[in-house]
Amino acid sequence: MRVDLNIPYIPDSRRDPFREFDLYLPSDASTMGTLVCFIHGGAWRTEDKKDHAVLAEKLVRHTGLAVAVPNYRLTLDMQDPPVRHPLHAKDILQLDDFPQHFKIQNIF
Repeated sequence: MRVDLNIPYIPDSRRDPFREFDLYLPSDASTMGTLVCFIHGGAWRTEDKKDHAVLAEKLVRHTGLAVAVPNYRLTLDMQDPPVRHPLHAKDILQLDDFPQHFKIQNIF
């Protein structure tokens, strides 16, 4: 298995760890025809993509498919400017544009 960490999915030169994803690839993947995208829970307020690394690795091993686990901006106390819904969902939609660069045919 190959793991690529902290891949930005926004077209911005500034690094934003809340808008990066980790990509888990099966060892025998010559092409990525199908991608499983696991969007972690946490009510838009908690958790991080790294909290789900073990699950992503198990998904790759058991399915043979590539798995992406993104972060997204969280609503945090004392945040300026505040991040509110639907900005979280817009982050995930930006991630949805990313796989087109890799000729991924199916996203689940």
